[in-house]
Amino acid sequence: MPRLKDLYPTIALLSDAPLLDLCEAVLQVLGSQLRAPQNAECAHNFLSNILTDYDRSELAALACSEAWGWLYSNGFICHHPINDSPWMTLSRLGRKHYEQSTPLKSWIEDRQLPEELLHPSLRSAALNLFKQEMYDTAVFESLKTLEVSIRKVALLSDEWIDLSSLLMLLLPKLDH
Repeated sequence: MPRLKDLYPTIALLSDAPLLDLCEAVLQVLGSQLRAPQNAECAHNFLSNILTDYDRSELAALACSEAWGWLYSNGFICHHPINDSPWMTLSRLGRKHYEQSTPLKSWIEDRQLPEELLHPSLRSAALNLFKQEMYDTAVFESLKTLEVSIRKVALLSDEWIDLSSLLMLLLPKLDH
């Protein structure tokens, strides 16, 4: 069972850790501590242990409290459904990330452009390009897909609309 002190041996390392890295560490520590039948951890007890491990450092406790808050507000931990309010457990999302050791960074990247918000034709044309940070190519492919769809609906041949014409229709005229 890992302890946060094993991952961040000093107060400085803990308090200077990027929030996302600290959140991953807290998620791993919390996930390893949850045991049946309760599968719950008291927030107060968790932070009290941090204070004990880090010589009563308020800075260490604050960093962990921020990580705890981030995990809660993003749905990785939640109130335990049976125990009183200070008792927390991993949510379904948190359990999935804990069990698969999926980096939180990949979850954030996937949320930048949620797949379910895109039309299926745009998903196949541009989503992978976007995830590879090839933004200009993703926009180009999206506009190309839009152009083809407009021609198809309007029953126009290929010479009626091209990408530059489409851009002129969609973008306001700029004063120079």
